[in-house]
Amino acid sequence: MLDEAITTCRARTGNHKLSVELGTDIFDSKTVVLLKVDADALKGSWELYKQRAEIDLSFTDCSTAVLARTHGVSDIFTYDDDFNALRFHGLRSV
Repeated sequence: MLDEAITTCRARTGNHKLSVELGTDIFDSKTVVLLKVDADALKGSWELYKQRAEIDLSFTDCSTAVLARTHGVSDIFTYDDDFNALRFHGLRSV
C-alpha cells in the first residue's frame, strides 16, 4: 500500500525528503501498478478484518490482501509474517 510505504519510510528514517522521493518514484514508475480500493474492495477488507481476529492484521493489511486476491497476486513485499496465514508468500526484498 502506497500510504504504508511512504509512512513507514518517514517513520523509520525520520527523513521527510526521502519519503517524498519514495512516493515520487512510485508514482512515476513504469513498472509499479497502483491498485485502488473501490467500494467492493473496501467492503471485502472490512469483512476480512472482522473475521480474522486471530491474525494481527491491520485494516491496511486486509485491504492489501483483498486487492492482491482480486488481481491474482500471490507474492507480497512485507515485513509482517501475518500474510502467510492468508496463504500469501511474503517477500522481504525485491
